Amino acid sequence: MAEVEIYSASVCPYAHRTRLALLEKGVEFKLTEIDLHNKPEWFADVSPYGKVPVIKYGSAASGNPLSSLIDQQSRFPYLEDSFNK
Repeated sequence: MAEVEIYSASVCPYAHRTRLALLEKGVEFKLTEIDLHNKPEWFADVSPYGKVPVIKYGSAASGNPLSSLIDQQSRFPYLEDSFNK
């Protein structure tokens, strides 16, 4: 399975739900915690609006397009479709 990376914040309930959904599905992921009060400069490249969670899935090397997901409404249908067991 392609590598999954989540940019998250411990204080964000949406990010927490995303982590729980992936854990429930048994998906391994790399977690990068973001301090929302002191965001690193590079985070603007990952999340132009400065919001979490951001899910990165796939890579050009693996033949899968890289997907970044921020939209709250489409997050769970995306997870269900991408990681259906």
